[in-house]
Amino acid sequence: MFLGVACFALAAMPVKGSCLHFEGDGQVAVVPYQKELDLPQATIELWIKAEPNDRYYNYLLCRNYANFGWGLALHGRPDKVFSQATEAKVPIGEWTHLALVYSDKAEKVYVNGELAAARERGSSHQPFVHDLWIGNSDMFGSPGDEPTPFHGSIDELRIWNKPHTQAEVRATMKRYLRGNEPHLVGYFTFDEGQGQIIHDFSGHLISGCLGHSFQADEADPAWAQGVALAGRKPHARER
Repeated sequence: MFLGVACFALAAMPVKGSCLHFEGDGQVAVVPYQKELDLPQATIELWIKAEPNDRYYNYLLCRNYANFGWGLALHGRPDKVFSQATEAKVPIGEWTHLALVYSDKAEKVYVNGELAAARERGSSHQPFVHDLWIGNSDMFGSPGDEPTPFHGSIDELRIWNKPHTQAEVRATMKRYLRGNEPHLVGYFTFDEGQGQIIHDFSGHLISGCLGHSFQADEADPAWAQGVALAGRKPHARER
């Protein structure tokens, strides 16, 4: 949680190679709704470092409700991936790569490049008009209608408009992207290290913010040290 002077101190000392770190129930980063993310098929991938959390659902990404849109969460307090993939395990306290791959026929979850869960889909993907919430959701989970925050770090969010094969997931997961790769429609490196804005490095999406506005408040996640990958980080291409 960052209030008052702490925010100014952080701005004066940017974190190099940063990521977003989430602690409180209300912390979130938000990318405004854009139709480019209404994806009938996609690959959604990111690096996380999960921490213990007593909430049953720990949302990493939320742009969904029921069968509409897409999202990715941990559950089981919090060692499993929720995407109808409860058998997919996620370690606590280690940088871990997750990839959700879906089409109108199937859905797969990869953990560190290994297939962890797969299922058939019985219906086509339905779009949902909703902001992209990172590190939380605006829903309440069961049991107990409790909040759904993720506790831990999130880095290198990539959104592709095609389902990747396992080989394609493995080919790029451990290196930085250029940002202009085919089918890449969103790329958030979280490497700003200070301030309120998170940029899309693919050039397709508008910027998001920490918390719910471009003003610092208690909903802001912290800047922290991110995952180290191979290659060079991209330069922003604003839409």
